[in-house]
Amino acid sequence: MLRLSTSTGGTLTGRGGDFTIIDDPIKAKDAHSEVARQGAIDWFTGTVLSRLNNPKTGRILLVAQRLHLEDLPGQLAAGGGWDELCLPLIAPRQQTIPVSDGGEITRYPGNILHPERFD
Repeated sequence: MLRLSTSTGGTLTGRGGDFTIIDDPIKAKDAHSEVARQGAIDWFTGTVLSRLNNPKTGRILLVAQRLHLEDLPGQLAAGGGWDELCLPLIAPRQQTIPVSDGGEITRYPGNILHPERFD
């Protein structure tokens, strides 16, 4: 298995893949910059989306905290066609999360996502 990496806005020319992971496409300090937000969106739509080896079977995973109403995760959610998994540090309500092989995990109100790290 070959793994390649780049930064948001970085070059992907000549590269393709079956599974693309994007982790925090903009920095928190840039959340109020329309130029930075739009740059991440343009990079995603103009570059990332065209790099799947097979668009019918390829997958894209975006891992991000919501930083602004008009950030990349917000634009994708508004456009539809994406599955969204929201995992707040402290569960505000009961939430059943499907996991592989048909299993599921249930979080209850007040449940801390990673209690070994946070109390």
